[in-house]
Amino acid sequence: MRNIVIAALLAASNLPTVAHADAALSVGELKAICTNSNNSSEKICNSYMIGFLGGSSWALFFTKDLPSDRYCLPSRVTIRRIVTTFLDYAEKFPSKLDEPAHIELYVALKADFPCK
Repeated sequence: MRNIVIAALLAASNLPTVAHADAALSVGELKAICTNSNNSSEKICNSYMIGFLGGSSWALFFTKDLPSDRYCLPSRVTIRRIVTTFLDYAEKFPSKLDEPAHIELYVALKADFPCK
């Protein structure tokens, strides 16, 4: 049901869409969503980031013995800050626009929030 709602919001807002449910959003597609001033786009962008953080926190839990492959968020980091980190990364590395957003978001978070 949630996928249907997100697909409807994307279709209604003239944003790039994913052709198949099993295809990952690219950096360029997520950047377009996150930079659109439409309220629905902001919600989709924020939801993507929240979902990513939730999923990766489980992955990080199971790889806690690999500190070089981690990022460490400050306790009061905001979703807006996560979005800004992603957008800054996308601007800095335009060659990555066709890469999967979830992979490059992880790279951006590791660069901006290294574990100490």
